Amino acid sequence: MIPFALRDRGIGPTMLAAAGLTALGWLICVLMAEETKGMSLAAAAGGKETIPAAAPENQSNTTTV
Repeated sequence: MIPFALRDRGIGPTMLAAAGLTALGWLICVLMAEETKGMSLAAAAGGKETIPAAAPENQSNTTTV
């Protein structure tokens, strides 16, 4: 769309429209996004905050046949 807007409207109005869309996106993010400062990545992603289990080859109490 940008080439057509540049051709039909010019650079000034096209850049103002781009700035307006950027400002709208910023406003939506500020109003709707949850604050994640101080959260772990798992908690911020919506998962449970757990310690991952060790792989079987890393466990010392396993036996091989």
